[in-house]
Amino acid sequence: MPELPHQPRAASRAVAFRVPLQGFELGVSSSGYQFEGGYNGTAQPQNNWAEWEALSHHDVVGDGARGWDLHHEDLERCRALGLTTLRLSVEWARVQPSTSRERFAQAPAFDTVAIASYAARIKAAQDAGLEVVVALCHFTYPRWLGLDFWTEPDAPQRFAAYVEAMLPLLQGALKELGARPVLRYFTLTEPNATPIASYLAAALPSALTGAAKLAALMPAFDGMFASHVLAYAALRRVHDELGLAPPTTTYASYLLDAWVADRQFADVLACRAKGVDPSDDRRLAAYLESSRRAHDKALEPLVAGNRASIPRRAFGTMLQQAAEAIVAPSRLPRLRAALARSPWAVPLDLMAVDYYDPYLSHQTRLPGEGLYEPWDWAVRPEGLYHCLKSYASLGLPLLVAENGMAVRRHLGKPADPRPDGIRRDDFIRAHVYEVLRARTDGVNVIGYLHWSLTDNYEWGRFAPRFGLYGVDYDDPARRRLDTDAAGVDAASAYGAIARAVRSGDREALARALGGT
Repeated sequence: MPELPHQPRAASRAVAFRVPLQGFELGVSSSGYQFEGGYNGTAQPQNNWAEWEALSHHDVVGDGARGWDLHHEDLERCRALGLTTLRLSVEWARVQPSTSRERFAQAPAFDTVAIASYAARIKAAQDAGLEVVVALCHFTYPRWLGLDFWTEPDAPQRFAAYVEAMLPLLQGALKELGARPVLRYFTLTEPNATPIASYLAAALPSALTGAAKLAALMPAFDGMFASHVLAYAALRRVHDELGLAPPTTTYASYLLDAWVADRQFADVLACRAKGVDPSDDRRLAAYLESSRRAHDKALEPLVAGNRASIPRRAFGTMLQQAAEAIVAPSRLPRLRAALARSPWAVPLDLMAVDYYDPYLSHQTRLPGEGLYEPWDWAVRPEGLYHCLKSYASLGLPLLVAENGMAVRRHLGKPADPRPDGIRRDDFIRAHVYEVLRARTDGVNVIGYLHWSLTDNYEWGRFAPRFGLYGVDYDDPARRRLDTDAAGVDAASAYGAIARAVRSGDREALARALGGT
């Protein structure tokens, strides 16, 4: 077996018999554009990826994984595995659609049929024993908003207005079906990483070029996090007006070893709860510096585990130092103003984190270097433990919202072996172990959601395969495989853990974590 930072059987057994199991969630995450299919074709809803699908090095999403049509089959797999939680997205481009790629200021009408279809899918998930968490924006948005929506001055207000108008329609459709209301939301996915991917890495669509592109980085950070604050308030208002229980709202942060590109934003959001006025530059800077030092100390074991070359680590350090000068709170005026006006000291009810390769030095490329492919991403399960330990200082419940591993499989071909030789079943055991270890050590981490149930459209390509179940993309029916794309029965490994946690069977959990 290849080297994997996974705990030996004795340690897995010790955690299994000490960890608090009650209320711990195990599930999967998905997103509409990546799974549903049915975007950007003729007479279909157009989103901000429409033009990028036509690029020579991109695949067209087409039918995707046919998640829109095959949701009942997918939900049955979740039920059979004993999962408790499903995170899905209600796609803005589908529920407020335009088939045109023209940009226009007047928002089109809502598609109540599409909203009712989402409600039916949520009810079906509830009937399968799953609690549904709804993501309101998972990277994509309608093409009619343009390609650089988050940089625009009124983006926070427009996003909050969308949430406040759409949500009563969705909750009303759920009520008509006799379904339970949705009570948990993600406003945005990885707003700490999206601007970097858009304006530094050129991995997400933008209409900007040259200096204008670099200049958009901070307005995008500012717009996205201010949008979260205003959407948080909109969700509260809607639930109050509908007579529903207060919602549980968060965003998902992409975990990185660089505080400035990850934890800093959560610290700014939480500053008022720490007694710091967001408009007080001096006190805010002192509070953030204290948090940075504590975070860096907590992540020392993770940083020490970086096996990149010395030049690459040096480049990462240089990049982090530059980012600390550029990504400064003084350059987040809309966010700070929104925080100052917010009725809530912390516009977060829990903290959600996405954990893949956590090293900024890996994710950045030197001139002339190729892409850092998902199947090459470093696997460091123990780093998740240290990140959770650090984030616990926010005083909020924590949820691992995404964690997964890619293998490469091109259409019509078998999967390529991963360079590190790691299998998905061992990957899952190792990461769930670290989450449970953190929970055993007193971290209030409430759950772990794997990315993803099936293979998906991974931002321009089908080759990166993240699914517990592979998808046969050579079959127009998008048949689900019984194994992952590499032929590994990872679903059984995850199901064994989930069923043991759900039943409280600690002997079964010890066996599942230990791989026996």
